[in-house]
Amino acid sequence: MNKQLKITAIALAITSITGLTACGGGSGDSDSTNTSTGTSGSTITSGVVTGFGSIFVDGVEFETDSSSFSLDDGDDGPEDEEGLAVGMVVTVTGTVNADGVTGTADHIEFDDELEGIVNASNVGTEGTGTMTIMGQTVVISTTTIFESDVAGITGADLVVAGNVVEVSGFSSGDGTVYATRIEVKLAAHSGEEIEVKGIITNLTDTTFDLGELTVNFSTAMFDDDIPDSTLSEGLYIEVKSIAGFVNGDLIASEIEMEGNGDMDLDGDEGDEIELNGIVTAVNSDTAFEIGGHTVIITKSTEFEHGNAGDINIGVSLEVEGGLNAGGELVADEIELSIHDDIEMEGNLEDINNPPGTVTLLGKTIHITASTLLLDEQDEAGLVPVHFFGLDDLNSGDYVEIDAYLEADSGKLIAIKLERDDDIGTDD
Repeated sequence: MNKQLKITAIALAITSITGLTACGGGSGDSDSTNTSTGTSGSTITSGVVTGFGSIFVDGVEFETDSSSFSLDDGDDGPEDEEGLAVGMVVTVTGTVNADGVTGTADHIEFDDELEGIVNASNVGTEGTGTMTIMGQTVVISTTTIFESDVAGITGADLVVAGNVVEVSGFSSGDGTVYATRIEVKLAAHSGEEIEVKGIITNLTDTTFDLGELTVNFSTAMFDDDIPDSTLSEGLYIEVKSIAGFVNGDLIASEIEMEGNGDMDLDGDEGDEIELNGIVTAVNSDTAFEIGGHTVIITKSTEFEHGNAGDINIGVSLEVEGGLNAGGELVADEIELSIHDDIEMEGNLEDINNPPGTVTLLGKTIHITASTLLLDEQDEAGLVPVHFFGLDDLNSGDYVEIDAYLEADSGKLIAIKLERDDDIGTDD
């Protein structure tokens, strides 16, 4: 039996990008649930998928019975959430109820940040570090979800140059992506379409750069949304390639403009926005970016669990506010989560005693609407549960838990709970 408790001090706000996974039950504490502004109305919510049974995004459970879906750049997806997975960054257009924790999704859109060839990997055995993928630096944290379709690649540390991976997360636009989910698709590229997004720099008649990646577009087709098939410095685009790399350059087969050619949030002035993600740039004392989306701090912005001085690159947070005429999100409220991460692993001793908790290593750990539950138990003929919830757990299950100590209540709050095969030995 493997039991371990490890405490590491890391300045990451990770509770706000994780959430409850539930299906047909599996309730948890509501004390730490993220809330909206408390008014019912049309809302655009952008954040990480944290669970199912409807779908959980940004601490809100959205009903999906009548939702439409589009996956990866508007391609028709399945008619329900089967095509989505925990860790994907999505945009939900719909309604948030007055309770702030339930709502109805009219439309859900997913678009990955990157799908391409790994150039190099610097990921440790604990699964954190960086990868260079198509010239982009991909940052992998303890809460990055990892999956693999390739036999033998069972962790991020086993990914090698030449593998083809899909990345969801938050991009700075200039070559850095903070990954919330990585999926290994192929052992090697063999003519499949690969794609990368970014802001054009160093434009010439035949090439431009996206971060450290040089793209040759001399034979590329241009999407109709690029006026006169003319590129320009600073344009935010997506490049697709079939040929892959020739002499170190990515050979573009198709180029599309992303959004309106910039990284502003889609929507109209006055739209209510809930944005949940990782800070990718700090522009000034009163402006920062999440995935390239500009957030404005005003004198009336309210802070929870911190202040403006705590906002740094790599910190995760939740912002609620409204769009201004320039497409910037003017923050009414910003919630940060910066705390020590407590890592625990072993066999569960009790579940739902009291309700909404698990017991591990003699400690009671609370499962909240911001807890990520993931099933990776796949040995001895077992199939991981996609719609995995608290009710799927059993005493004796081997789990790995990331948690933190809530200062106000003294409770241990689970950030992430992953059920795995009992390896029986220490890591």
